[in-house]
Amino acid sequence: SAFGIYPVEMADDAVDVVCGSSNKNLQGVPGFAFTILKKDLLAQCKGNARSLVLDLQDQEAAYEKNGQFRFTPPTHAIRAFHRAVIEYNKEGGREGRFRRYRRNQRMLSKGLKEMGLSTYVKKNSDQGCIITTILPPENRPFDFPRLYNGLAAEGIVIYPGKLTTIPTFRLGSIGTLTSKDIKMILGRIKEHLDL
Repeated sequence: SAFGIYPVEMADDAVDVVCGSSNKNLQGVPGFAFTILKKDLLAQCKGNARSLVLDLQDQEAAYEKNGQFRFTPPTHAIRAFHRAVIEYNKEGGREGRFRRYRRNQRMLSKGLKEMGLSTYVKKNSDQGCIITTILPPENRPFDFPRLYNGLAAEGIVIYPGKLTTIPTFRLGSIGTLTSKDIKMILGRIKEHLDL
């Protein structure tokens, strides 16, 4: 999920394999995944795949032989990914997109704090720019289904999932969101929480 936003130095970080998807921070549509690795490492995988479809070594061999996918490719996702990469580069690549996501996240955290909500990650320097986990308010009733359903009815989807042992909800700051969008979302959250 961090591919395209946070730097990965394959050699310096002793990373052998990086897997990514066409969506998330690259902002394409879901539909295919990709893997970045050394060809000699891929060759060592021959005959070890647990799935015909996910046999990367066999896919690479077939592609080298005839320039084709072994199965029907997700052409719409590949075309959308091509466009997404053009837009990614136009925005300034990893650094440009990171700056926008970071700006969105910091604006979001500041606005939530002004509403009396706190984030699970306390230090700004530790907080990532992709998703923010929010704690429910301690000093007043909190009706998450009301907030979730109210925002969803307006076309604003937030994450109802809980990845911690304590109740939380999560807000993303990725995608084509701008500062104007974050300001609007904060206003809608404030209204739905009756603040």
